[in-house]
Amino acid sequence: MLNVFFSQGHQHLRGRIQMLEDHFKQNFLRQFHHLFLSLFGSSNHHMRFSFHTKGFTLIEMILYVALCSIILLSLSTFLSFLLEQRVRSQAITEVNQQGFQVLSLITQTVRNGRSIQTPSIGTSSTTLSIVVTNAFLSPTVFSISSSTFMIREGGRTPVALTNSRVKVSGLTFQNISSASSSEKIVRISFTIDYNNVSGKNEYSFTKTFNGSATLR
Repeated sequence: MLNVFFSQGHQHLRGRIQMLEDHFKQNFLRQFHHLFLSLFGSSNHHMRFSFHTKGFTLIEMILYVALCSIILLSLSTFLSFLLEQRVRSQAITEVNQQGFQVLSLITQTVRNGRSIQTPSIGTSSTTLSIVVTNAFLSPTVFSISSSTFMIREGGRTPVALTNSRVKVSGLTFQNISSASSSEKIVRISFTIDYNNVSGKNEYSFTKTFNGSATLR
């Protein structure tokens, strides 16, 4: 008896759910039908459809395909935007990291140096030569070779300060010291470009670094 009661209740519940689904479907299709007629008119009698069918009509299929296409297109655009921003962020980080490291090393070397060999007072040069306290590292020379920042300490082999992911250009060292002053000041300027091998816009990033240092 109890099983019969639960069976009847279950069937009644399923019937109510089916009625709600049919009611929602009919209202949804009725609203879409009014929208469709307002946009395209009702002269084409072949586009009529029934609200009482439980299968998929042509209009329903078109609607579902259109909605799925819009969702997929939006998702694809969003993912493409996220990927582009991630790649650009990597390029910006790479340029900033290497640029500030080089600038910090140059300014620190100048501050701890004894004198400036190149450039002379009132002139500019693409090479900076500093006489430092350690005789084995003197002179310490900064320059560019094949778009790479280089440092040579004493008679040692030059060492690259930047890697192949970036290109350095526009390097200028300006000795703005005054002959009548004991302060020796060097102004530094250079530009770093991310090495955009692929040619894509998101990989393009350029930054100019400027700084100055005074011998203590």
